[in-house]
Amino acid sequence: MTNLLKSYDVAMRTQNEIVYMKNENKIISKNLKSLEQKKQFLNLRKENIELERNNYIEKTYSQFNSELPKYVDKNTQKELDDLREVVKKLNNELQENSNRIEHYESEINKMNKKVEYSFSISRKIGEVRNEHFEEEYDE
Repeated sequence: MTNLLKSYDVAMRTQNEIVYMKNENKIISKNLKSLEQKKQFLNLRKENIELERNNYIEKTYSQFNSELPKYVDKNTQKELDDLREVVKKLNNELQENSNRIEHYESEINKMNKKVEYSFSISRKIGEVRNEHFEEEYDE
């Protein structure tokens, strides 16, 4: 009788852990989607800044009728440097988001492995009890 109660207790804890892991998996999936959207936004923003920079350089150089000058004036150079800094910051932010996405993907994989392990334990308990355990997936 006590073994049956222990098995039932283990099965209930396993089932509660499965529900908890499913909820964690949903949260991590939402965070992952959010980071992917932010990554896309940063990529678009980076492209936009690069286009603005190129247009500005083209506009600056087109003001001269002769060949392209070897040097630009101090103000133009400062603006170019500022644009480079912005691009560098965006690249860093993009890399940080990529790292976060990789981290969340690895966490999701770990959770999926835990869920699969929990299901296998539940199935084994069900076999011992001659019961059938159905996996439920919430989307």
